[in-house]
Amino acid sequence: MYCIDCPDIISREEWGARPSANPLVSINKVVNHTIVHHGASAHCQTKEQCMRIVRSFQDLHLDDRKWDD
Repeated sequence: MYCIDCPDIISREEWGARPSANPLVSINKVVNHTIVHHGASAHCQTKEQCMRIVRSFQDLHLDDRKWDD
């Protein structure tokens, strides 16, 4: 189903995600809940700026906090 008013979803590959510390697991189920994690950062004006901010969040999670991703 296509959603006209939904925001664009940017894939991990597109925003330049690093590999996860552990393998990602795909699920083949209907998702009943979604959790959106936000971080305090500068406001981005372009797609490139926004992707850079997301990469910095990932760097913090992987490198500093030692989380899987």
